[in-house]
Amino acid sequence: MLPGKHSNGASLGDVCLCLNTKTGDHCYGIYADVGPSSKIGEASIRMASALKIKCDPKTGGTESKIIAYLVSPARLANGLRPKPGGRKPTSSSNNGAACRG
Repeated sequence: MLPGKHSNGASLGDVCLCLNTKTGDHCYGIYADVGPSSKIGEASIRMASALKIKCDPKTGGTESKIIAYLVSPARLANGLRPKPGGRKPTSSSNNGAACRG
């Protein structure tokens, strides 16, 4: 999630690479939610786990500024989408998730 007034040109559906700058763990995701201007970085439990930060929905996350976000236009993700009637991408052994720890 990016703050509504601070998306810097990102659009819903764009691809995001999140990087834990402390551990080097990273995970790809989709920019799918616009939040209030005071909040940034809400992510799925799966992404938090992949980034090695607390993943509890109520108490998880981090106050440390250790997560970097790189957002790319959605058209760059076309190669990651499954073909109609085809199999899911196999670039990872994490049940289709594009994360690396």
